[in-house]
Amino acid sequence: SDDIVRCMNELGKSLHETLDTILIEAMTRDLIHDLYRPHREKINVSTVLSGFADDHSFDVSGVGNLTRFPLITRPSPLPTLNLDPHLLRYLHRHSLSNACKYGKTGGVVLTEILYDEKKMVMQINVINLPGDNHDNLIKMGAEAEEMVFAKGRQVHETLYGDSFSRVSKKTDAAAAPGDGGWIIRKCANIMKGNCSIKFEESRTVFSLCIPAKPHKEHHKRYTPIDVKTFSLPQRIWGIAIDDSKVQMKLLGKFFEFAGIPKDRIKVFGQTADEIMGFVDYVITFMDENIGDHVLLIADENLDVMDEASKHITISGSQLVESIRSRLLPEYEARLVALIRSANDSSSDVAIYNSRAHGFLPKAPIKRGNVLETLAPLWLARYPKQAGSEADSQSQRSRADSMSTQSLESFSSLNDFIVATPIEIIQSVKEIDSLFSKGSIAEDWDVIWEKLHVLKGDLLTLHVGSKVISAVGMINSFRELNSNEQLLERW
Repeated sequence: SDDIVRCMNELGKSLHETLDTILIEAMTRDLIHDLYRPHREKINVSTVLSGFADDHSFDVSGVGNLTRFPLITRPSPLPTLNLDPHLLRYLHRHSLSNACKYGKTGGVVLTEILYDEKKMVMQINVINLPGDNHDNLIKMGAEAEEMVFAKGRQVHETLYGDSFSRVSKKTDAAAAPGDGGWIIRKCANIMKGNCSIKFEESRTVFSLCIPAKPHKEHHKRYTPIDVKTFSLPQRIWGIAIDDSKVQMKLLGKFFEFAGIPKDRIKVFGQTADEIMGFVDYVITFMDENIGDHVLLIADENLDVMDEASKHITISGSQLVESIRSRLLPEYEARLVALIRSANDSSSDVAIYNSRAHGFLPKAPIKRGNVLETLAPLWLARYPKQAGSEADSQSQRSRADSMSTQSLESFSSLNDFIVATPIEIIQSVKEIDSLFSKGSIAEDWDVIWEKLHVLKGDLLTLHVGSKVISAVGMINSFRELNSNEQLLERW
């Protein structure tokens, strides 16, 4: 049954990626022919935009690219909104693409999301540093700004000549050359908003302004949070479980970045005994530490070898569900349990939320965004701790200063924790020893899990062509079915 669940999860992920590609192509055709109709749903805008990874040239979810494609919000976090996630992601994709093409080569591209709660209006600014011929664009003034959104027009043809036009035809297969800005304006119109672009002396600013109503369950209780003043309680413990040594280290750092002292952090998963005895440990621990809060993070897929040396997968969310059901109500009230997983489909997240108190996506851990990630989850659990109006004013001041700082220095705000080369090499050696045994088919479940862990560790590194190639090779193992093919690919 574990093998079936694992296969179904992998199949679901592959189908999701394939359908996403098909959806983008279908959206382009429908937008061009005025056939697309928005499908609004409850979304977290920051997650929708920062999780976009359709094109590795501007994948904002990779660790290296978090410094090149930062995303800030005001307020932080944003309320949950009713919008079309596909349309919003599509528009953001085109905006980033244009910023990469026409802005400074390799320069920072900042996405700034501003939400006016009273007017229920959201503004998204995509800001890039000046590229070649930027001075000439400024001289063109309103003509250049209007030409960006004209059908079949390329403002840079005027500056680069026919050679640039030929390059454009190779890099934009989804629509005719020169239609990118025109499609962006169509997206804005469908969302009953408007868009504009300004070529300023030190930067280019693309702006989208659209109406955005909060989801009904957030509309009344939503209060902006100042992440700078938000903090976890002093008497709090950080407890985590993961079967990957690298991820165990990252979770320890996650707790430290959240402000939890080292001597109040406990991370489990090194042995099968730690995983099998985790539920009993947490229940006993909370019984011995009455009055203290516990922030618990559990990996969803915990792989162990049982007494018969059989490989089994234990669900972290089911462990959490057992813990919550066995705790006394007054103890459970001081527990905040989150499920951490790379599977983030709506059905998976719904299961995690039914068993735990929230979902924490597997993503690179950055010092600056740990509290921003935890704040909405914590306040959803304890809504009475929401910030005051004074906090809101403080946050607006902080956001103003962030949005006006130099884009060149933005990456200095990021502090990442990544896998080390030694840890990567150790994982490779472990997998290599399994391939060397000659019983690949018999050991395949274990090998595949270790390959999956290796892929996760690689994705914590700076995302470059070698990392992308290695991850692609690991994914390709799923297509092979003989010992010879698997060994040759390894």
